[in-house]
This record gives sequence, C-alpha cells and structure tokens, in this order.
Amino acid sequence: MDILNPAEFPLAKPASRNSRAWFLDELDIYQTEKPYRLRFESPDPSIARTNTQSTLTTEDAADEQKVKQIYLQSLKPVLRDFFRTPNVVILEYVIRKREESFPISHGGDHETNQPVLVAHVDWTPRHVESRVRRFMGAAKAEKILSGRYQYVDVWKPLKGLVRDWPLALRDLSSIDPDKDLEMADTVFDIGEYEVQQNYQMNHRPQHRWFYLSEQKTDEITIFRQYDSEIGHGSGVPHVALPDPSVDSSAELRGSIEVQCLVYWDSV
Repeated sequence: MDILNPAEFPLAKPASRNSRAWFLDELDIYQTEKPYRLRFESPDPSIARTNTQSTLTTEDAADEQKVKQIYLQSLKPVLRDFFRTPNVVILEYVIRKREESFPISHGGDHETNQPVLVAHVDWTPRHVESRVRRFMGAAKAEKILSGRYQYVDVWKPLKGLVRDWPLALRDLSSIDPDKDLEMADTVFDIGEYEVQQNYQMNHRPQHRWFYLSEQKTDEITIFRQYDSEIGHGSGVPHVALPDPSVDSSAELRGSIEVQCLVYWDSV
C-alpha cells in the first residue's frame, strides 16, 4: 500500500495558500562534504553549531505513562487496520509545544521541542535500517529487513483546531529525489558521538505542498519515512509552515508525532 497515493485517496480541490519554509542552499561544498549540525556545544571553535479517538490532552502529554496508556494503545488497532497487517510496532514519540517566542531565537534551547522550520525527511534508508536493528534486535531485524516494511510517522494535534504552524507534506510526484534531496548528519554527544542521517531539501519552483486545514485532535496524519519496496525517494518531505492568513491570537500549536515500524511477513 502506498501512503499518500492520490489514486487511492480522492480529494476535493484544495484552497491555495502562500507561505514560506527554509531549504538547504545548493553550495559547492556539498559535493565533497555532507551538511551537518551539532546537537551539542562543539569543543572545536572552528566548527559551527548550526483519525483516532483519544482522550489525551496537552497536560497528559507531559506524563509518559498517560501517553502510552491513553494514546499509543488506541493508535495500534487503527494502524493495523489501515495497513492491513498485525505487525505494527510503535518505536518512539516526540511532543512539540510551540513557545510564544518561536521562531525567534533567544540564544538558548527551548524548554520543549518546537515545530521544525526546515524541509526534510527524517531518515535515510541506511539509518532506517540501523534503527530497525536497534529497536528489534539483530535476529528479528534481519528477518524484517529481508521482507516488505515501512517506517512511518503518525502526527496529530494535542489541541485543535490547528491554525498555528500546521504540518505540510510535499507531493512526492513533484520531486526528483536524486536532485532535490541532500544527505545530512546530525551529531549528538551522548558520552560518545552518535550520528543520525536525514535528508535536507533543495528548493524547486515545481514542488507542491499540502496540509490539512484546521486539523482536529481526532484527525491523524500518517506519512511515510521509508518504504523498502520503493527504496530511495520513498520518504515524504515535510515541514511546519506559518499560515499568513492566521493572526497572532491563534492558539499555539501542540502536537505528538509517533514513529512506527510496519511489516507484512511473519517473523
């Protein structure tokens, strides 16, 4: 099953909005050096830091046990039905609560995760494979990786209707993955350096973006990060976009995104 296949999901003609997002500059240096950012203060000064029913509330999101008991448990049967397989594994989740100062930087880290301003795909195929091995164990992972699997995100608001910095997804038919995607590294210092690989995006005027207007708390967005049957270019680029038609009185966005592994062969 291909997620976000227009032939399977007929849609009404969408209204158009003009907005803005941040993309990777196409610099000559990226021919020999990958883009990167450091998620810690570098010791080297020459390196720069660059639809489901759930009663989960914004307040509940601060309680890990409530997230697991209220939302994640209700999400599993929805995804099993959607993908038509019993093999759905919830791996991780991220809570984002926009602070009033965002996107203005105040020189330090925010107290909570903020919407992501840069168009991207979360993981490269190689890094997806490493995450499957990390979460599933070597023996089981090899069986999963030898068959059909998808790595997907499930996004929903914690409070709605979402008018403040909604999540936008790019139409895959409007991109050339070989020219529009640039592999990048994010480096963490967790006692030893850990490198995570994702894709940053080059801007093209033919790109088409879509978002769910005024998304409600019982509406979920499911989008693909990787599909083993398609391979390179199967991940859906996404970004948070400001809607210029929305005034400053709109409720600040809160959201939860869940990373899931879906596979079809018994292991």
